[in-house]
Amino acid sequence: MKNSIFGITLLASIILMCQCSSPLSDVAISDPNLVTPEFVLRSTNTDYGISSSISVCLRDKNGAYIKLKEGKVMVNQQDMDFKISCYGSNLSVSSGKKYKFDVVLADSNAYAADVVVPSFFEKVKIPSKINQSENISVSWENNYSNSTTKVVFEIKDTSNFWRPLFEEDVNNTSSITIQNIDYPDYKVSEGKITLSRIVSGNVSNEFSGGNIDAYVIYERTLKIK
Repeated sequence: MKNSIFGITLLASIILMCQCSSPLSDVAISDPNLVTPEFVLRSTNTDYGISSSISVCLRDKNGAYIKLKEGKVMVNQQDMDFKISCYGSNLSVSSGKKYKFDVVLADSNAYAADVVVPSFFEKVKIPSKINQSENISVSWENNYSNSTTKVVFEIKDTSNFWRPLFEEDVNNTSSITIQNIDYPDYKVSEGKITLSRIVSGNVSNEFSGGNIDAYVIYERTLKIK
């Protein structure tokens, strides 16, 4: 019985791997139209500190991941490493900085993408604790013009999952008051406020589609009485 379960698990894993890995990983690619790239930069500021990540995922027409057999992916002239299914970099994500990517194919031709990271959230004011009867006032420094900030308020439910109670896009302003919050009937003791910005950049039109996005996220938890 154990051998049968092991065999089924192994077979399922092999099938999953086949679905994720593109046949194009086994050949030298020179045609950018065979590739759909996804470039993502992310900076996250939480109660536990600041982290950042840079990734590039290359996909074929079926959505399977491509590892270039001959070629490489670069960010700001530094080679990126292939990790599991995508390319990654140890470069930190900096506020207001431009990042330029090059996907170099087998014929040594490079195809570019670039984006400027939006300004980080500064001087953010979020209460550390509230009563359920209170409104929640949130503010931040107005350091990024013509921008949209997404504000999300979530609570931790009885299954320890985050459940959103409020979500709104705020344009060209640096504060918001969350009012008339519809709390559930069960006891709620923890909430979370998330501020986020996203900027999309430019991707070579020689690829088969693709996108490049830079995210800036500020997140804090609060006690609820």
